[in-house]
Amino acid sequence: MSHLFTLSIFTLHVIILLSSSYAKFTQPDTFTAELIHRNSPNSPFFNASETSTDRLSNALKRSANRGIQSTLSPGDGNYVMKIGIGTPPTPLLVSIASATNILWIPCQKCAPHSSSCTQKMFNSMASSTYRNVPCNSQHFCSNSCYSSNDVCLHNCTENCPTGTLGLETITLTSSTGRSFRVPEVNFVCGNHVGKNFAGVGIAGLGQGPVSLTSRLYNFINGKFSYCLVPYNSKKTSKITFGDLSFDASSSEVISLPLGQDSQDKNTGNYYIPLLSIRSESYELWRGLRGLRGPRLSEQSGNFLSSGNKFNMLIDTETLFTRIPREEFHYFATYVSYDISQDPSVEFFDKGVKLEYCYRYREEEFKAKKIRMVFDIDLDNSRSIELGISNSFIRVSKDVICLAFEASSDDSFVLGSWQMMNYLVGFDLKQHTVYFQKTDCSNY
Repeated sequence: MSHLFTLSIFTLHVIILLSSSYAKFTQPDTFTAELIHRNSPNSPFFNASETSTDRLSNALKRSANRGIQSTLSPGDGNYVMKIGIGTPPTPLLVSIASATNILWIPCQKCAPHSSSCTQKMFNSMASSTYRNVPCNSQHFCSNSCYSSNDVCLHNCTENCPTGTLGLETITLTSSTGRSFRVPEVNFVCGNHVGKNFAGVGIAGLGQGPVSLTSRLYNFINGKFSYCLVPYNSKKTSKITFGDLSFDASSSEVISLPLGQDSQDKNTGNYYIPLLSIRSESYELWRGLRGLRGPRLSEQSGNFLSSGNKFNMLIDTETLFTRIPREEFHYFATYVSYDISQDPSVEFFDKGVKLEYCYRYREEEFKAKKIRMVFDIDLDNSRSIELGISNSFIRVSKDVICLAFEASSDDSFVLGSWQMMNYLVGFDLKQHTVYFQKTDCSNY
């Protein structure tokens, strides 16, 4: 699949380019970057002594914490990307997160070449292009500031990392080795990190004013996509900034409207309109208060509309898709009916438990496909079909578990497990997200 596309030329009239020194800046023809999974040997989080069970347990624990805190902390990410920040560029890794709305960089201030500096952080004093966001910057400095030196503070309502707001040049490098520099990028310069900090920042893909995609919006025409490889694959996932590399009008592509959850205080997140979850023998349907079930598929009747159509958050940092607890147990019970076996074992490790597990060897296991159905309008819906690898996880040779979980707060979250081997593309100008079944290992 080709990633070739032409990105527009920087011009002086682009709003976020404030310095005439970048008048000749030209974007590259392609920009597809590698996403390194945290369990890859190329990841700073990789621990060779961990078993596959250890890694799964740790992933589930991070995902559970994500549900409780509704935020991403440094070191929590599943996927990291290489960037450079400053002049000359300081190489760093950032966690990529679709439900986070800040660009947060671990910072320190010390004289260049000082022995007290660490290479894990960005030293703003060593960069010729760094400057603070002043207190009178109303669009960004809405909370508080250091009035004595006119530095804007970042006090995030999401309980995300603290810091000061800065402007800096970032350097992005594609998977082919080509690089381009983006000047005057707003970011949070984080000063409060622990001694054992892994040196990884956060690059939110949400639509908040200090997210990575917001700062790149004009350059990428409001478009980006990612393709996540299976959990244990040795290949790398990919993220593409710019024109979507598939035919959005194809019958193989599922297009869904993007909207906002009325209960979500963070208006930069991406929500899609979940209508039901179904297989051949059951259906959980969305009623006035959310998904309610079971309702057998052969029963007729119209779906009920809810007061909030956009109810499912897209979150790459949540591992398994979440549905409210009551509906989850309905759903899991009917999955058991479909595979003709009651749960016979639990996966329990390091305080993490998967309740719906079954004794099946790989060659023996067969399951009916699960579909997530989404509401387009009154007489129109779209469905995403999940294969066995998107619906279940094998935890041992003879045990397989359902790869969904109950949410602790009645929320619906589309997790990264269900997005594996799908090309997921966002067109922010059209307020649309696209899903296409893809072998992401060969993308």
